[in-house]
Amino acid sequence: MLSIPITIGDQGYMEGQDFTNEEFYNILLESKTVPCTSHIPAPMFREIFEQAYNDGFNRIICTTINSKGSSMFQAATLAANAFAEEHAGDDVKICVLDSKTYTMAYGLPLMTAAQSILDGACYDKVVADLKTAFNSMEIAFTIFNLDFAKKSGRVSAAAALVGGVLGLRPLLAFVDGDNKIAGKYRGDKTAINEMIKYTLERIPDKSKPYCVAHGMEADAAREVAEILTAELGHPPVCIYPVGASIAINAGPKLVGIIFEGENKA
Repeated sequence: MLSIPITIGDQGYMEGQDFTNEEFYNILLESKTVPCTSHIPAPMFREIFEQAYNDGFNRIICTTINSKGSSMFQAATLAANAFAEEHAGDDVKICVLDSKTYTMAYGLPLMTAAQSILDGACYDKVVADLKTAFNSMEIAFTIFNLDFAKKSGRVSAAAALVGGVLGLRPLLAFVDGDNKIAGKYRGDKTAINEMIKYTLERIPDKSKPYCVAHGMEADAAREVAEILTAELGHPPVCIYPVGASIAINAGPKLVGIIFEGENKA
């Protein structure tokens, strides 16, 4: 796992190294400037590929966050191509995959892939399964403070102003690399209930694993998990705090569900 660089004012940090997710929420709320992320550069990917090869691995799979929202896929592809040129005569393959999504929506498929590798699955099978999963994963989430989404462009300034005045909460959906507002509801409780309803309507196989995400709303996330456990017949794989990159764009006050929908391929 590579950490995403984050800049707050004139200070640089590395996500997952310089602070916990929970610590970052307070940093975000107290910051006078809007923190920003930057993509992991090609030389860093290139270094990791070389390190893996030197450690004896000749089949490498690299997955990145959504290429429509970040340059990391392009950077990793550039690094993989450079690596391939330098090792043209060697038996080594690097597959760079665009997850088309964020957070545990690609974390879940990676966990499954890691287990498959431990169980002896071949390289081509793992790559194929990841591609299928990345064409299926979805995120539904609602945010309780529209300021950060307004600054990041996830919600327009006008919509954020009206939503703040009327107490409206957007239901945001992330599907196949694109995000959309799936609904607007008055009050946190209604928004959460509609998010659960939306999720249940879009899950074709109730036996599939899912996750519940949160920022500073851990209690609300646990309530969501209890309802989904009753509806789906099994608990989430995890209830977890979102990372800094998500919190910067959506704000620290959110609850979300990560699940497997229909295959969009």
